Amino acid sequence: MESLLTVLLLFLLAALLERQLYGKYLMEKLSYRCLPSIQEVTEGGFIELVEEVKNNKRLPVPWLKSELQTSALLEFAHSNSVVTGDDRMAASCFYLKGYSCVSRRWKVYCPHYGVYKIQRVRIIASDLLGFVTGEQTYKPEKNIRVLPKPLRVPESVWLSAVLIGEQETRRRWPEDPFLFSEIREYNEEAMNRIHWQATAVAGKLMVWGAWASVKRGVGVLLDAQTPKKERCGGTWQRELDVCVRLAAGCLMNAQRDGTPLTLWKHGGPPEAWKKSPLACGGTHIRSLWRALSDTRLETEGNLEKMLKDILAQQDITRWFIIVPNLDETVPGFLHRARAKGIDATVLTAFATEKEKRLPGIWSPVFTTGKGEAI
Repeated sequence: MESLLTVLLLFLLAALLERQLYGKYLMEKLSYRCLPSIQEVTEGGFIELVEEVKNNKRLPVPWLKSELQTSALLEFAHSNSVVTGDDRMAASCFYLKGYSCVSRRWKVYCPHYGVYKIQRVRIIASDLLGFVTGEQTYKPEKNIRVLPKPLRVPESVWLSAVLIGEQETRRRWPEDPFLFSEIREYNEEAMNRIHWQATAVAGKLMVWGAWASVKRGVGVLLDAQTPKKERCGGTWQRELDVCVRLAAGCLMNAQRDGTPLTLWKHGGPPEAWKKSPLACGGTHIRSLWRALSDTRLETEGNLEKMLKDILAQQDITRWFIIVPNLDETVPGFLHRARAKGIDATVLTAFATEKEKRLPGIWSPVFTTGKGEAI
């Protein structure tokens, strides 16, 4: 009996000591970080989120739990993650010895373009007997950018069908290597076109540009404004997704051909409209691809005003207008553009059988008037 009381007394003393010890030092010198393996991935790709917890003290941590809060559009493989509204919660449990580091890798599937971040990570730790509980909150700063997957734009649509005037004809002449015009970024040209002095100054490969290629530019206008026409069964998000991927397809073709390209984005108040410079090269195209990943539906806008800005342009006579839905402004713009010698093509997410007969209209999917694909 005395031995049992002694054991109980020792246990109570140990529990009291453990409570005092962990109550003071449980959350001290604990560090946490969560980093993506890569910060950019294309739609449909996978990334790894690496969680790392360090215990920089001699006292072990018997139980530690991390709860990640991120977007519901990021899918965690092999986990019991929980979706609540627009957020997803994924939890991990760790045991940390003294002066140890434990890591875990999450395989994350990225099905939709956008810019995502780990909104919050909550760390909960406890002692062995559950008497003491501590909590800390972290906000990782690294973002995950998911780039839109290009939707192929056929060559018959990408290339101009007709020659329009002397300016268009000049752009189709072969480059004259003796008519120097500019220095631009290297885009898989011949090695004898490299300007080595400019390369040394810029820190990247630069090439000579010939006169015939100076104005061989293409403009892409992406309309992200919600169409005025009501849509049955939800928002216009699906149509916008198709438009963004069509714009990515134009970027892919421009990068392949080495064609200078400018991207205009319409939607929201006028100060939110974006117009990129006319340029070519991998760095420029990549920056435009990143800009596409930020595209969201906007309720405000004035597409007609931006179309008038296009008619005022003189350097670019080849335009792709990408809209979620055709309205009355599009046919009138095409007529005025052709009158000014501008070769314009309207790309839309879905077009009816009647709309596909209009000149200058192309869509990856044609539908009946009831919205059924044909």
